[in-house]
Amino acid sequence: MTFLEHTLRTRAGESTYAGGFIVHWVDNILFWDAPAWMFTVCYTLFGSVVLVTFVIGQPRWPWSNRRWSEDNP
Repeated sequence: MTFLEHTLRTRAGESTYAGGFIVHWVDNILFWDAPAWMFTVCYTLFGSVVLVTFVIGQPRWPWSNRRWSEDNP
């Protein structure tokens, strides 16, 4: 929090927070207060999307493609 912000919040009777302005907002963005089950659901959904993506758009590995190995000995 900047000195000006701290002074204005104090004069307005609002609560202040510890640390700097950027630290405060980065902390709020990175660290959420949510129940543990919500993170489990999010991780499971993300993992499922990754697996479905690999099934739908199968990766092409360079060492398994015969044409690639013939062009590049």
